[in-house]
Amino acid sequence: MKVNTTTNRDLNIKTILDIDLLYSKLGDAFYNTTNEAEDNTVTKQLLSAIRDHNITDKQIKMLLKGISKHMEDHRRCFYENGVILTSCIFKDKGFKLNKLSNYNEHKEIIFEILGEEKLEQDEQTTNELLEEQKIVKMPVKNKVKYLQQAIEILKSNEVARYKEVYENLKILIDRSSERTLKNSPDFIRTILIAEYDSYEKIEAIALFLIRNDSLLEDVLKEIFLNNYNVRNKIDIIFSLIVYIKSVENCNYQNILNSIENLKIDSFVHKVTEKYLNILQDELKKRIK
Repeated sequence: MKVNTTTNRDLNIKTILDIDLLYSKLGDAFYNTTNEAEDNTVTKQLLSAIRDHNITDKQIKMLLKGISKHMEDHRRCFYENGVILTSCIFKDKGFKLNKLSNYNEHKEIIFEILGEEKLEQDEQTTNELLEEQKIVKMPVKNKVKYLQQAIEILKSNEVARYKEVYENLKILIDRSSERTLKNSPDFIRTILIAEYDSYEKIEAIALFLIRNDSLLEDVLKEIFLNNYNVRNKIDIIFSLIVYIKSVENCNYQNILNSIENLKIDSFVHKVTEKYLNILQDELKKRIK
């Protein structure tokens, strides 16, 4: 079996005149990146292609496999590049890209694709705020030890501690009691809407579902309601993908049926629909 060894170093996008071939090659390269520098290079090449050529549904499909892989990656740079490409492919300004730590890496091309973002005059990126506050390693006694404490930090908008919270969420959820997890719907909402983008957010919501699968139907419904923006709904979808990949005993058919029934009477944003299709494909692969 021949292994695809194409990397961004093998690509000279200026020599590829066929636009379908261009997106196909870049999509393969994006799927196969192995380190941060390579990933940023391919992301820039893709953003340049999106800026210079109208992208069709057929070409979008060529990129979704790589984007999906990035959205499930623990490495922050990879996750954020998946978010950036999603926003730019669909020309959607609702993703607050300026909040991403990797935003400045691609800022100029993002501006050329999306135009200027409307920002509050005194608004700063999370990265800038963290830099200004020169975060000092917290004494052990002040570290986040309990899930309720982590949620309160998020609700209080203590931005300087968001990184600490999200990096510890998995452990905090794992060791929480069943009594504590009765508040999971509120916890999930707080974790979702906090302005901190990382794979840990997706992983945390999936873990809530693993600990309490009775939440599954309500979480599914949120994809079709108006309680969250498109960005949050994509996180929900990838949380569900992580969930179905993590559990051994799961009724994939029931989940698929629920999605198809909910779609009947709902308006689904075009961006949400693309990723919802990926979730449905993951379910279908597991149905015997």
